[in-house]
Amino acid sequence: MPKCEDCGKDFATEGALAQHMKDRHSLAPSPPFSVAQNNAGSSKAAKKQKSLRRRNRHPVAIALAAVAVAAGLVVYFFAAPYFTGPPFPVITGESWIHVHPYLTISIDGTNVTIPADVGLVEGGSAFEPVHTHDDSGLLHIELSQADASTHNYTLGDFFTIWSYTAKAVGSSEAPTLGGKVLPAEFSSSDILGFRANSTYQVELIVDGKNCLTSTASPCPGSTGAWGSLDLENLDYCSSSNSGLPCCPTDCSSPAGPASDPLWDGTSNYPYGYGHTIVIEYVKV
Repeated sequence: MPKCEDCGKDFATEGALAQHMKDRHSLAPSPPFSVAQNNAGSSKAAKKQKSLRRRNRHPVAIALAAVAVAAGLVVYFFAAPYFTGPPFPVITGESWIHVHPYLTISIDGTNVTIPADVGLVEGGSAFEPVHTHDDSGLLHIELSQADASTHNYTLGDFFTIWSYTAKAVGSSEAPTLGGKVLPAEFSSSDILGFRANSTYQVELIVDGKNCLTSTASPCPGSTGAWGSLDLENLDYCSSSNSGLPCCPTDCSSPAGPASDPLWDGTSNYPYGYGHTIVIEYVKV
């Protein structure tokens, strides 16, 4: 039987007790509830708190996932050259072909230095088939007999090697202009990130012949084929040269003379000497 806890009076029903509390004591008693109801309420509250904790963890998980993806992209784009290896098999030391093309690059009248050690890879222990030893612009092509039979190295190959070296080794091997590091890229519409437009154009000049207006040899044909210019046919140095750019890297002494190119294991180079390759970014 319900009882008023304030005055001790008994009542027949809970409703009568509630009315008594309201009339005599100006209070509304707390509704009775069972232990089971209490446990059920506690269980619902616990489930709600757990759900909220899970919900609150979602932004953290999403943020961590975003950081992981971003880190993965950084590794892929910037560290990939360390893991993929150089673009061409390194030279073996056997010289079946050893020639020296001469390349100069000019951006709006300013020469861009081609740095030393382009193509020096594998921690400085090996060279790519096309590489440099100094910053004169003289390129070295050194091939074994097996290498020479499988691939003719081109101007596009040199830029591929240069780009790889600049990324995998360091910015000291990258092209620069005015202290700014440039991408080692080349096409008929782009040289080192300088793109052809209504004011400027890219020109490839081989042995004084402008390949933008001529497709005759030694130009490689259409402008879309500029990267296929065969460097092995364009030696610059011979025993009649002394001083830069041939010396000291192609000379037995700093003063020269230079060595004759090695071709098929002999000194019978069939393409002559003194060839020049110039890439210019100039006003139209």
